[in-house]
Amino acid sequence: MNTDQSLINTRFREGVEDRSVLKPFRSAMVVSLTYVVLLFLYIYISGKIALQVSASAEILRQIELLKGFVFAVVTGTLLFLCIFTTAKKISKQDDLIIAQNKSITVSERLVMAGLFSSSVYHDINNIMVVATLYTDCHDRLKSNSRLCKHLVSLFLGRHMP
Repeated sequence: MNTDQSLINTRFREGVEDRSVLKPFRSAMVVSLTYVVLLFLYIYISGKIALQVSASAEILRQIELLKGFVFAVVTGTLLFLCIFTTAKKISKQDDLIIAQNKSITVSERLVMAGLFSSSVYHDINNIMVVATLYTDCHDRLKSNSRLCKHLVSLFLGRHMP
């Protein structure tokens, strides 16, 4: 089983997709084509209505001006909504990445604390072994154990009779 597959059902991967949800080309194409189609419909339909409603060239000019303002407000609002929706998705993914980075940092700290404590334990254990050997051999020296005399002499760095 590959590592990516083993992480799919764990809580660590919860909320993370295997691929990006955002498809920039597709999203841009849908927004652009929708904009162009709605723009053509708006210009055609509003032009027909303006021509029927206007009694003079001056009224037609005012209607066309009003159409331009309405167009600017509507398209500005739609553009805002598209950008806001995309930014919100990006922000959500960014928050998830930040949370995962914090989780990894905490895990790394715990690993380092574990490594440090195990190395301290190992060093203390080494000292305890030497101290235990020394006290055990010291007690046996009283009983004239040759092996202990030899080990103590090696430990102390001098020759013992």
